[in-house]
Amino acid sequence: MPEASVKPELKPGAELLVRYAMTAEGQWGFQSAEMLSDQAGRILASYPSANEAARLLGSALRPALARLLAVLDRLRLQFPGAFTAQARLQGMSLSYLVSHYQVQDAAGAIICQWHNPAMRAAPAPAESIVPRQAARA
Repeated sequence: MPEASVKPELKPGAELLVRYAMTAEGQWGFQSAEMLSDQAGRILASYPSANEAARLLGSALRPALARLLAVLDRLRLQFPGAFTAQARLQGMSLSYLVSHYQVQDAAGAIICQWHNPAMRAAPAPAESIVPRQAARA
């Protein structure tokens, strides 16, 4: 897909939804990425690989995905039942920021999730990784 056909989809407020899953080797494998509109989350474009997403959306995406993978690797060690993960990235002027992510086990239950306090409209207390048990308390 030519770059010119994708750039008009990068409207302010659009988010990139990225999904990962554990491979047989015990590493996170990129599954897909979708550009979502700011209205009702309609899918504007899909990217089957991290390389294609970075090529079409700009090189600023590559370091954001690398930082996200580093976090997911630490979570995999902390939560051995981690099986899938998804994150939403917001395109900013010169970079992409993770607005939130969650990690699920093989049954689809959320093991942990995190919301970026800097991406919220209202001030909120600082959050960190919230295990499922603590979130229910």
